[in-house]
Amino acid sequence: MEEIMSLREEVKTMIDKADEKTIRMMYAMLEVDADNDWWNELNDEEKKEMDTAIEESENKDNLVPYKTFQSEFNTWRKELLSSKEQTKK
Repeated sequence: MEEIMSLREEVKTMIDKADEKTIRMMYAMLEVDADNDWWNELNDEEKKEMDTAIEESENKDNLVPYKTFQSEFNTWRKELLSSKEQTKK
């Protein structure tokens, strides 16, 4: 329970610092989640992968510092946007 409370606070902090596009994506994700239980839409293999990911996330050695995640995510997003621009041309 304490872990969930900590995660909620961290997510709230991230939201406060996020740009408009990220906020809109997060809102859409949460809105869809409120309407559907996506877990029921997963097949057995996908559910197993999710369970494995959850188990791995409980090992502190598998965690990535927020600054590292943020940097890598921003790089990935720029590359994605750049490749979409190339596709349009």
